[in-house]
Amino acid sequence: MNKRIENIDVKQVDDSNFNLYKNNEIPLDRKSARGIVQIKKNNEIIETTQNLVLLSGREFLAQKLADVNSSIITKELALEQIMKNFQIRYFGVGMGGATQTTIASKVGPYLNDLDLNIGVQIFGSNSSNNNYEYIHNGKMKRILKDGSIEILGEEHLLSIDGNIFPMEANTTIKFTLHISENEMVQKPFCFNEAALYAVDMDSENDVPRGVTSSDKFDAGYITFARFTTLNKYIEENDSLTIEWYILV
Repeated sequence: MNKRIENIDVKQVDDSNFNLYKNNEIPLDRKSARGIVQIKKNNEIIETTQNLVLLSGREFLAQKLADVNSSIITKELALEQIMKNFQIRYFGVGMGGATQTTIASKVGPYLNDLDLNIGVQIFGSNSSNNNYEYIHNGKMKRILKDGSIEILGEEHLLSIDGNIFPMEANTTIKFTLHISENEMVQKPFCFNEAALYAVDMDSENDVPRGVTSSDKFDAGYITFARFTTLNKYIEENDSLTIEWYILV
């Protein structure tokens, strides 16, 4: 039996805009898959925030659902023309999600973001261990190296003839992402943005697509979702966990 989602009011996020949807009043940029992120330091929640599934992420979903490549190819999307073969298997963090002023404020995310503003190395280099656990010069980490991808049950409220009925459906995807002390390039480690990446994968061998190792380290990708936050510092002997929920 699927685990229940704890500490997050998913129903509120999922159903709070029902009347706006019904009356066609909800803004177009909110008609999308939604998500919530929990940031944990040493397994203690330090922030809960929302993420944004980007336009590139929506294009990825459209191609996956239809099992058809997009017929609209632009210079910017030249690598993504076969997105239906991509899989969400990597994540990254960066330092471009907040202003570095006396009174800091978050910057973005925006629907047309193509990547993190300033991606930083999680690990000091690429690594082909464990099915290419670090790629793109150590800035992308494989989720399943020490994390997980799960589909969870979520409670929905159905209105039938004026009566409200609860119903559970498996409509939440949970990505659990980890950064441990021994892989932090700098200590203290700081970040204020993160992204989920769909990477061009060789599904038969479960590795990034490419002929050579160099090709695989630089495999094509699109940014599926992004969130920003104020600076989060991870000190020596600390660990970071990001629990990323996508509600569909």
